[in-house]
Amino acid sequence: MKQTEAVDFNNTENQNTSKEKMNMSDKMTTLDRKDKNLIYENTEMRVFMYGIRDRVNGRKKLWFVVQDVESGQKYTGISSSIKDLICKGSVFDEFFDYGFDRDEVNNIKENAEKEMTNKKTYEEIQETEFNIEEMKEHLIELAEHNKEHESWKVKRDGKIYYNIPTRTFKEWCKQDFDFLSYRQIVQEFKMRGYLKCNSGRNDYKNESNGVRGICLLAGEVSSEKQEGVEDSTGTERKAA
Repeated sequence: MKQTEAVDFNNTENQNTSKEKMNMSDKMTTLDRKDKNLIYENTEMRVFMYGIRDRVNGRKKLWFVVQDVESGQKYTGISSSIKDLICKGSVFDEFFDYGFDRDEVNNIKENAEKEMTNKKTYEEIQETEFNIEEMKEHLIELAEHNKEHESWKVKRDGKIYYNIPTRTFKEWCKQDFDFLSYRQIVQEFKMRGYLKCNSGRNDYKNESNGVRGICLLAGEVSSEKQEGVEDSTGTERKAA
């Protein structure tokens, strides 16, 4: 895995230096400046950091989501309290499991420590007795029983999503999860890698004239449920 250096993107000189280095490789990609949660990127992987702060007790938590550059797939990632990040530097050692080398992990740590002091990093929520996984499953169940569910279905990278129109998603959240705002629910799902989003956004639109919605992960594509498979001649046939 090739290494890129930590860069202060508020510095014009550093921006120019960074662009020159990126042009040295046709595999190198440019950081998405629209996504304020992006804290590190190399030719193969991106790291995003999301923060929440409980409005009652004031405690902060951080989530790190790792994305494969080529496929765009996001992995659930790493979560931690601020205390563990500061007192237990070993939290960042988990990035080695994603294939980052020591210099890259140090850069991720430096960028994270810089951003964790920024108030804008944190989304305020009120801790409530709820299970985010159960919330996701409930919304998927509503989608599956909706008459429009086939038109909402999106299959990408071996996964099935339901691209629930934003207005419908907001109505469902308000109806069943009034203890959290629509924005907070979307942030929770995004931090856990449950959403497929267009670049720099929290929602998704498959086509230029398509309906924009919250594209929620439903599960893996089962080979037994594929609509068609190819036989040895390359001709598509219906699965039994």
